[in-house]
Amino acid sequence: MSLKHTWTTSIKNDAGAAVVSESEVVTGNQEDNFNDVAAASSTKHISVGSVVKANLQSFYVFSDKNVTLKINSSSTPDQTVSLIANRAYAWKTTDPGSNPLTPGTITDLYFVNAGGTDANIKGGFLANN
Repeated sequence: MSLKHTWTTSIKNDAGAAVVSESEVVTGNQEDNFNDVAAASSTKHISVGSVVKANLQSFYVFSDKNVTLKINSSSTPDQTVSLIANRAYAWKTTDPGSNPLTPGTITDLYFVNAGGTDANIKGGFLANN
């Protein structure tokens, strides 16, 4: 079974006219997704099974508030990423450069929400396994 992430880019000039509008479909055979809430002044743990970096075709992690993402451990993370509110941390195989995730395998995500309001968090990992 083929699964997909559809990436769409749209850029408008100052007058509001669309100058770039493109779409790309990235496929894989396994997808792991989450959609949850990181409560204010807390850490939310999300288990994602076993996501192997070498097999990833596309991924995204998103929060509607500024939060810190810690990968695989909350106390000694393999990678720490500052997520900016409403900006996806994302990558696909056709992007220039290499996959920005550093762990070879991802099992757990910890979202540290130091703010005073809840953060809506979501993400997806598309792989060929």
